[in-house]
Amino acid sequence: MSCTESETRVRVTTSTDYAILSNNSVDCDFDLNTCQYTQDTDDRFDWTRHRLSSGTSETGPSADHTQNNGNGYYMYIEVSQSGIKKGWQARLRSPVLSGLPSDTCLEFYYHMYGRTMGTLNVVMNRTQQANQVVWSKTGEKGNKWYRGLVHIPSMSQNFQITFEGVRGNGRYSDIAIDDVKLMNENCYIDFNWERQSGRTGSSNTGPTTDHTTGTSAGYYIYIETSSPRLPNDVAKVSTPRIRTPSSACLTFWYHMYGAHIETLNVLANTTDGLISQQVWSKSGNRGNVWRPAEVTIDMNAADFKVVFEGVCGQSFQGDIAIDDINITDSACISNDTNSDIGISCTFEEPEICGYIQDTADDIDWIWQNFATETRGTGPTSDHTLGTGLGFYMFIETSLPSQPGDKARLQSPFQNNTSPSYCVEFWYHMYGPTVEELKVFIKIDGETLTTPVWTLSGNRGDYWHRGTADVQPTGRFSIVFEGIAGSSRFGDVAIDDVKIYEQTCPAFTTTPLPSTAPPDTFPDANCDFEQSGWCDYTQDIYDDFDWTRQSGSTTSIGTGPEIDHTYQNSTGHYIFIETSVQQFDEKARLYSPLITKSANPICVQFWCHMFGETVDFLNVYVVLRQEKYILPVDPLLAVYGDHGDIWFHQQMEVKPVEDNFYIVFEGIQGKSFTGDIALDDIQFLHSTCTQITPTPPLPNSFCDFEFGIDVCGYTQEKDDDQFDWKLQTGETPSKRTGPTNDHTKGNKYGHYIFIESSQPNRPNDRAVISSPNMAGTGESTCLRFWYHMYGKGIGALTVIKFESGFKSTELWSRGHDHGNKWVEAVVDITAVYSHFKIIFEGTVGSQQGDIALDDIRFLPVPCGATTIAPTTPQQIGQEKCDFESGPDVCGIQQIIEDDDFDWEYFDVKNHFGITDLPTNTSYLFVSAAGDRERGEKAQIVTPTISSDQQVCMSMDFILRYDPALQINIYSRVGDNIQHLQNITGSEAYYWQNTFVEIPKTSEFTIVIEAVIGREDRGILAIDNILISSDNLPFPCGATPISPTPPQQIGQEKCDFESGPDVCGIQQIIEDDDFDWEYFDVNNHFGITDLPTNTSYLFVSAAGDRERGEKAQIVTPTISSDQQACMSMDFILRYDPALQINIYSRVGDNMQHLQNITGSEAYYWKNTFVEIPKASEFTIVIEAVIGREDRGILAIDNILISSDICQVSESSSNNVVIIVVGVVLGIVAISAVVCTFWLYKRRKSQTIPPATLSVSYNERSTNGAVLVAEDMSVDNPVYNGVSTA
Repeated sequence: MSCTESETRVRVTTSTDYAILSNNSVDCDFDLNTCQYTQDTDDRFDWTRHRLSSGTSETGPSADHTQNNGNGYYMYIEVSQSGIKKGWQARLRSPVLSGLPSDTCLEFYYHMYGRTMGTLNVVMNRTQQANQVVWSKTGEKGNKWYRGLVHIPSMSQNFQITFEGVRGNGRYSDIAIDDVKLMNENCYIDFNWERQSGRTGSSNTGPTTDHTTGTSAGYYIYIETSSPRLPNDVAKVSTPRIRTPSSACLTFWYHMYGAHIETLNVLANTTDGLISQQVWSKSGNRGNVWRPAEVTIDMNAADFKVVFEGVCGQSFQGDIAIDDINITDSACISNDTNSDIGISCTFEEPEICGYIQDTADDIDWIWQNFATETRGTGPTSDHTLGTGLGFYMFIETSLPSQPGDKARLQSPFQNNTSPSYCVEFWYHMYGPTVEELKVFIKIDGETLTTPVWTLSGNRGDYWHRGTADVQPTGRFSIVFEGIAGSSRFGDVAIDDVKIYEQTCPAFTTTPLPSTAPPDTFPDANCDFEQSGWCDYTQDIYDDFDWTRQSGSTTSIGTGPEIDHTYQNSTGHYIFIETSVQQFDEKARLYSPLITKSANPICVQFWCHMFGETVDFLNVYVVLRQEKYILPVDPLLAVYGDHGDIWFHQQMEVKPVEDNFYIVFEGIQGKSFTGDIALDDIQFLHSTCTQITPTPPLPNSFCDFEFGIDVCGYTQEKDDDQFDWKLQTGETPSKRTGPTNDHTKGNKYGHYIFIESSQPNRPNDRAVISSPNMAGTGESTCLRFWYHMYGKGIGALTVIKFESGFKSTELWSRGHDHGNKWVEAVVDITAVYSHFKIIFEGTVGSQQGDIALDDIRFLPVPCGATTIAPTTPQQIGQEKCDFESGPDVCGIQQIIEDDDFDWEYFDVKNHFGITDLPTNTSYLFVSAAGDRERGEKAQIVTPTISSDQQVCMSMDFILRYDPALQINIYSRVGDNIQHLQNITGSEAYYWQNTFVEIPKTSEFTIVIEAVIGREDRGILAIDNILISSDNLPFPCGATPISPTPPQQIGQEKCDFESGPDVCGIQQIIEDDDFDWEYFDVNNHFGITDLPTNTSYLFVSAAGDRERGEKAQIVTPTISSDQQACMSMDFILRYDPALQINIYSRVGDNMQHLQNITGSEAYYWKNTFVEIPKASEFTIVIEAVIGREDRGILAIDNILISSDICQVSESSSNNVVIIVVGVVLGIVAISAVVCTFWLYKRRKSQTIPPATLSVSYNERSTNGAVLVAEDMSVDNPVYNGVSTA
C-alpha cells in the first residue's frame, strides 16, 4: 500500500533518542561510554572511542553504526600514530562474565576500510584455558559497516570477550567496532540474502526483473539455493529498529518460483530479544510472478525489527526474492490480498480458489504458466493475461500418463440459490492425440452422473469459450474431467471459470485467426548482415536465444573474434552466449519454411566451436505439420572444441513429402567457455559433393556421472512405454536392482536403470540410444556393465540401428544374474553407413530392475584384446609402450587364476581412465565397482628365450590407496618365483623400477595387480623393456628410486614433489581412512583452500562418521638433543574438526598438541616441542567432526633442533607510566561527558519516521532510503541487515 499525507509515518529510531543499554554487561553501543570495556595492558597500543570520521583519510568510518550520524560513537584503532608498526595489536576486553547456561550469540558491527588493512580478531578468554580466536577477518572490506556473528557455546567457567585489532602494512588500516550485543539464541545463520538485478544464477527459478521498475536494471534481494546450500539452510535479513505508537502495517512483494521452493517466513522481534512472533509465512511454488503481501504487526508499542527468513528447498530451483518493503503506523486495511474461494476462478493464485484434485482418478491437473513441456500440444500462455505470467490448469499426457487416464478437478461447493446457472470457462485442446474434456455438476453427497458438457479431438492452438446451463437440485460443485489420449501430444487446459445466476446468453466470440499456411521459400540463404535475420526465428519452447553479434563475444577463451563473411570485426554472425545459462540448456533457431523439393537439397554453413566446454551443435529437419516436434536424432551433430577457426559443415536433405524447416540447436556446455557461432548459411538444390560424416561417438566412454544427455544418449519418445532413469545408490524397489554404481562402487556414483514397479507393466519397454556414429568399415567392440538382479527380471537387448531403418539384434540376456555387476562384450562388425546402438530394457515383474553403467566403444574387434596383431612388438626386442594397443607386445590377460582383467587407456581416443598424469597409453587397474580387497588381475608376457642374465625395466604409478600392490613374478613351466613387490605408498607419480630376472633358457613374466581397501585406488604400468643388452641402466636389483626424498630433519617437507617424498606414510592398521593429496600442478584433490601449493588434506565428505581418524607417520628420526616441529595447518567449515600430534618411541605414544576447527579458517603455523629421545617418529592424526563439509589440511612440516624459539616482546616501563596517566585523564573526562549527554538526551523527544525499502538507488522525498551496494561480505541493504 502507499502512504498518504494524513498518515503518521513510522521511522527508524536512532540513538539520539536513547542509548542501547541492557542487563547484559557485554551490550554496548559506545554512545555514552565504553560500558565497562577495558584496554588490555599487555598489548602494544589502545582502542579509541570516537565519533565522526577517524583521523586519517581513506580509512575508517565517517559515522557510527548506531545512529549513522555525527552524534553517535564507536570504538576504533588509530594506526597512524607515531611508532605503531605492522603487526602490533590493540585489545579491548569485555567485563568478566559468569558461565552461560545455554548457547548464545555475540552480535557486533565492524568497519574495515583502507588499502593496507590489517586483521580484526574476536578472542574468547576462559578461566584456566588457552585463549581461542573464535572469529577473524583480514583485509579491506569497503567503506561500510558489516555485521559479525559469533556462536558462543554454553559453559560453566567465567569468560571474557576480547576484540583484537592488528595493524596492517600501512597507515590505511583503521578498524572500528560498534553495537556489541550478546543474545540468548543460537546465531548459526547458514548464508546471506544477496542483492541482485536481472535474473538469478539458476534456471527455472527466481525473478528476471525487480518489482519496483519491472526491468532487469532494478534491484531486489533473494536467497540463492544452489550449491553449496543444503536443504533447510536458513538466511535472515532484518529491518532497522522500528518504533510505533500502536499497530503497524507491513507491505512487501515476494517472488517464489521454482520446483523446490521451501518457505518464506516473516517474524517481528522486539529489540530486547524477549518477544519473537511469526506474522506471515508462505511455502511452495507460487509461479514466476511478483505477488503482494501485507500483514498487521502489533508489538504493544515496543521497539521491534522485522526479520525475513528464507529457507532452502531440496535443489537449486528454490530461489526466493523480496522487494518494495513498506511499513506504516496503522493496521492494514486487509490482511489477505488474494483469498477468493468459489467456483469462479482465474487460477492466478496457487490456492486455485479452493479447487481440489479428485483422489479417485488416475492423474492430476497441473497449475501452470508459460507453455506446457511438450512441443506441439498445450497452450503457450494463459487466457486471463495472455502472457507467460498468467496461470491455467492442464493435464499432462506425457509419461507416466497412460492412454485413457482421467484427471478430475472439483470446485468448492456452492449453495443453490437460483433455479438455473450458467457455467462459463475457456478451454485449450491442441495436439494430434487430444482425447476428451468433460464438465459435470456434482450434488453434495451424490456421485457423478451424466456430463453437462463434453468435447473431444484437436481444436487447434487457441483458447475457446465453453458454456453449459445447469439446474442443480441442491448444494453443488463443478467437476472438470480431462482424459489422456494415445500419446504425449494430448494436453488439455482450462482457464477463467465463471458462474452466473441465469441461463447462458448468446456469447459473441472473436473469430479465430486465419489458418492459411505460411509463405514458403525455395531456400534460406543468410549471412546475418541484415538485422532481420533473413526471416530466421527463435524457438518459443527453448531455454534461451541465439544472439546476433559483430566482433568478439563477451567471454575470454571462447567464441570468434571476426565473422566468416567479411573476415573482420564489423561483419555479423549469430552465436549462443554460454556465460549465464545452465548446463544442457538449449537455444534453437528456425529457418523460414522451405518449399518441399523432389530433389535433394544440400545445406551448407560455417560454424565456430572454440572453448574447453563446447557442447553439441545439432541440426534438424522438421516438417511443417510438426513444427515444434523435433525428431529424436538430428540430421547432423557436431561436438566439442574445434579450435579458434571457422570450419565448413554440410548436410544433405533427402526429398520429403511436406514443406519443412531447418532447425539449428546449440546446447550450453558446463561453463562459459562453450560459445557456438554460425554464419553464411547456403541452400544448394543438389546433392552434397562431399558429405562431412558425423563424428564418431563424442564420448566413447559414458559412466553417467554427469547425466544421460552429456554422453549424447537419448530416450526413445514414441516407440516405447517409459524411460530409463538416472540413479545413485539403491533403486526404490526391494530385492532388486543395484545398491552402488559400477564406476565408483559406492552410493554416490551414477548409473541408469529401468523401474519395473507400477505403473510400468510386464513387457513394457524402455529404449535409450547412443549418439549417431559414422561407419568406417572397421569393426568396433562394445563393452558395458549390466546388473540384472531379482526374481522378476525381464530382458536386456542390444540392437544396432543403421541408416535406412535397418535393425540388427546383437546381444540379449534375461533372468536373474545375481546381485552384482557383470561385464558384457559385444562385437559390432564392419559398418559403412551411419549407425547407433540401442539398449532396450523389458519389464518382467515388479522385482525386475535392470541397470547399465560404464558403456564404452573400442575401435578394435573385441577379440583383439587376446589375439596379437601381425608384426607385434616382441618383448626382448624393443620397449612395449602400448601406443598401438593393449596387446601389440603379445601380452595377454590370465583367465584362469585371477579375479578380473587389466584395462587399457588409449590416449588417442580417451578410452579408460584419464586422470593419471601422462600423455601416453598404458594398462591400468581400478578398484572402483564391486572389487574386493585382495582380488587380483594378472597379465603375462610371451615366452622369452635367453642364454644370459636378463633385466626388466617398467614404469608404474599407484594412487589414492597405500594398500594397492603390484607383484612381479618369473614363471618357468609350472614354477613361479616372486621377484618384486611395489605398494601404494611408493609412487604417487610415474616412477621406474628395475627387476633382475634369474637366468634360464625360457621364461615368462607375470605382472599382478592386487586391490587394496579404497574403492578409488588406481594403478597403472607402461614402457616395459626386457633385455640383456643395450640397457640404459645397470640392472642388479636396483631398488625403486625416485629423486632423493626430502628427509624430515634435513629440510622442510612441502609436498611439492608428491605425497610421499619425505618418507611420510599412511598408517594402515590403527586408523579408519587415509589422508589425501592435493597436487597444485595437476589439480588432483580439493581445490577450494586458499593456497597455490600442494598439501595433504582430509575431507569429511562422503560416508565419514564423526570421530573417525586418519593417521600419517614420519620416518624414524634420530636426535641427540631437544627437537621442535613446525607445521602449517588450516581447518574449515566445522569447529569440531581436530588435528592431534603425537610423538612415538617404540610402542609408547605421547600426545603433544591438539588443534580444533575453530582455530584456523585460514592457513596458520604451529610449533610443537618434541621430548628428547634418541629415535622417534611423529604421528599426525585428523579427527572427523560433525559437518560433512569439514576440511582440514597440513603443509610445510619441518622437524629440527633449532627452530622452537618463539620470543615474547617486553613492555617498556616508561610507556606504561605515561599510558596510565593518559588513561586517568580520559576516565575523568568520560565521567563529565557522560553526565552531560545523559541530561541532554532525557530532554529530547522522538519525532516520527518511515521505513521504506525498494533495493534501488533512488530517493523520493526521503521515503526510500539510499541503497548500499550489495555483496556477500556486506549483508546490509538500506539499513536492512542479515540477521
